This record gives sequence, structure tokens and C-alpha cells, in this order.
Amino acid sequence: MGRFLCSAVTARMVQFTRRSPRFSTILQDLFAGRQPYSSLKCRLLRNLNGSLYDMGMSLGFSRLVPRKVT
Repeated sequence: MGRFLCSAVTARMVQFTRRSPRFSTILQDLFAGRQPYSSLKCRLLRNLNGSLYDMGMSLGFSRLVPRKVT
């Protein structure tokens, strides 16, 4: 397989799955056969911002970004 962000694609997929519930759900659906390959790219792009946010927060950026107090 190829490389992504200086590591193997499979290693990055595992890391992203651990850090983003959204990405994890997409992969679970893909492996279970509920997510067709034909619409995978579109779904990944639709969830990109949320997945990146999840990953950023799991890396500790939550200390830098103040939470909204309701």
C-alpha cells in the first residue's frame, strides 16, 4: 500500500479510527457492507471537517480551544 502523512496508509487509518468516532463509523459501515464504494468518497468528504475536529481534539487541542459554556 502507499504512504500518507509519512506513514503507511493502513497505520494512518487505524490511528484515525481510534481518534475519530465519525471516521470509525464510516469504516465500520464499509467493512459491514452498508457503505458502497461508489459513494464512499462523497461520504468521507462530507465528514472531513468533523473527523479532523475529532482528531484534533483527541490530540490535546481541546486544552487550547475554550469550550462553550451553556
